[in-house]
Amino acid sequence: MKFWPPTPGKAGWPCFNSDLQAAFHEAVDDYLAICEQLGQAPDKPVSGKLMLRVPPEVHRAALIAAETSGISLNQWAAKARAAAAHHG
Repeated sequence: MKFWPPTPGKAGWPCFNSDLQAAFHEAVDDYLAICEQLGQAPDKPVSGKLMLRVPPEVHRAALIAAETSGISLNQWAAKARAAAAHHG
């Protein structure tokens, strides 16, 4: 007998639960109202894609560091950016 995932449109499928959808929309509206009251811009989703232009020598050094660490350049750059973002 199959229990998960529930069948879309059937009881228990949250995407079709009107109460859940209404609560979600209310929460978003509340968040936007609070941001406006505080004079702050609301957070917006980001894609996770970040195009950078760096000098060739920096690119080479990063590639060597990634290879030395045994990870991809993308993984190495993500770790380096995360570390810089949390310590900057």
